[in-house]
Amino acid sequence: MPYSKSAAKKSFDARVKDLDRHARHAAYRNKKMRNEIRDLVFHSVIFHLSAALEDYVASLIGSWIHQVVARGMRSNALPPVARSYVIFHRQKVHYANFLSTNDEARILKRLAIANEEYKLLNEELEVPKILTPSIMLHEKKYPSSDNIKTLFNRIGVSNVFDLLGKRLEIDVELALKSFGDIRTSIAHESPPNLSMVDIESQIGFIKSLAGAIDRLMYSHVRECSGEQCWT
Repeated sequence: MPYSKSAAKKSFDARVKDLDRHARHAAYRNKKMRNEIRDLVFHSVIFHLSAALEDYVASLIGSWIHQVVARGMRSNALPPVARSYVIFHRQKVHYANFLSTNDEARILKRLAIANEEYKLLNEELEVPKILTPSIMLHEKKYPSSDNIKTLFNRIGVSNVFDLLGKRLEIDVELALKSFGDIRTSIAHESPPNLSMVDIESQIGFIKSLAGAIDRLMYSHVRECSGEQCWT
């Protein structure tokens, strides 16, 4: 089947459309609006644009994980690195405790062979119910370039910015860092003076980025888990 837009992307598009409308209203339709109020609107748009991207990526990846588990897919429906990450995530606290306590008996008990995550080592067994979107997204939801890189590596896409860059013909990592710098400066430093041209540029980039991610994820999900896991 040809590519079809994900439910997460449809929701994202509607959200960004509203942001664009609010920004245009502040810039063009309300000539009596004071500059400082217009600046606040523009700053708010940047914050909400970042939140929209964060929610979109989380929903997109979360939906895939949910489908794999809900459909009782076998472990080979997930890339090896994704399965390795789940095992690592579930067990890293035990190794940290061992380094602190040197309690061998305790760690051996915690790493008991009956633990559900070991099922991921057998490609013929169903993905265990312990796998949830929150495990895959753990501490990496905020859409910084580093988090995006780490998050996609967890799901088996090790060169996400190279792939996205080929689709968009720009340095995606650099552009995302630039967007993040604007958001950070609004939140923590001196808010920049933004024009409607700046807002249009950032909205255009984030929309293009989400579109490229959607197509990339469609190909990845279809290859790993099959068309039925794309929603």
